[in-house]
Amino acid sequence: MSLNGQLDIKLKLNQQDSRYYITQLDISLSRPNLAQQVIIGQSPKMALERISHLMSVCQQAQTTAAKLALGDSVSHDDIRAVQYENIEQLFWRLVIDLAPHFAIDMPLSHFSKLTQATRKAAKQKVIQKVKQAEDTASIYQLAASFFQQLSRVSPQEFLSFKQSDFQQWLAKSNAPISQCLRAIISKEATKELVKSKLIPPVPTKALLKEIATAITANDTFIHTPTLAQQACETGSFSNIQSHPLVEYFSEMGIAGRFAARLLDLAKQIELLNDQACLANNSLCGVLTCNEVNQSNKRIAWLQTARGLLIHMANLQGNKISQYSILAPTEWNFHPQGSLEKALVNTHYPCEQSAIDAAKLVTIALDPCIEFTLQSTNLGVAYA
Repeated sequence: MSLNGQLDIKLKLNQQDSRYYITQLDISLSRPNLAQQVIIGQSPKMALERISHLMSVCQQAQTTAAKLALGDSVSHDDIRAVQYENIEQLFWRLVIDLAPHFAIDMPLSHFSKLTQATRKAAKQKVIQKVKQAEDTASIYQLAASFFQQLSRVSPQEFLSFKQSDFQQWLAKSNAPISQCLRAIISKEATKELVKSKLIPPVPTKALLKEIATAITANDTFIHTPTLAQQACETGSFSNIQSHPLVEYFSEMGIAGRFAARLLDLAKQIELLNDQACLANNSLCGVLTCNEVNQSNKRIAWLQTARGLLIHMANLQGNKISQYSILAPTEWNFHPQGSLEKALVNTHYPCEQSAIDAAKLVTIALDPCIEFTLQSTNLGVAYA
């Protein structure tokens, strides 16, 4: 198991006539619980340093969530750094994982430029004060330009699509992303997406209290979280759940998940160009924060590229007596969650098609850790 954890997915296939069905899905998600091992007993200052060094995935988001949970101040620079990181990560699965799956070329040099710019901006906020508006304008231009190269439309135009516009784009565009979506549609079994309960993009104080109470009462909650005994989903579908296209994307199955990710990406890019967000951290949308006090406990949340991230701390004096991290992966890869709903009882023409479908849904749900995928019949593994 890696430092960040390991996700192992096993499929059980049964054949009926010429079709293969996924009849069972076993999901094993293991974490080393580094937060408990290296943070308990430490001061908030030392804990922040350790979290910043330990978290290699979504480092900006994890560090900022820790600041909120530990009562440290969160600056405008911190918020923008998380927004840059979210945009980079949303691009990542489309460019690095999805396109190569179908041998479709992506302009990786442009992705490299965007990545370099976002990471440089994150470092500059620590090393020296720069004009945030200049950084944001530059990264917005890079991200919007890269989005247009992938989709052949601007983020703003994609956000304004009605169903007929999207259908026409999907059918006729030669953009790399539309080619990917058509490739998914041509190979997957037709099945309307059965979503888990969607966590709202901006959780209410009541919801945060419910989560805080569950974490306190049950040590296993952060490993298999539920709300009202239901598996929940967070991430791109949650973020676009109020958009008119969300129901149509649900009808598209696996391809709809990637379309939702693309729409979410367009939304995050356009938020960088929102002057109200520049002026007021609480309106930025990608990162919003709230705290719920329960005795000495503080729960903080923010939206990452993969969905809702929760940090909860219990401070006794100047020492941390309890610290819990609930990441989006635990919501999205719950044993009875969205992966299971998307795959179980779906038919495929062959075993390899079932494996491919499972891999695509996993990529779309976007775990923040390495994953393996195996079939009990084939024994094929993907890392």
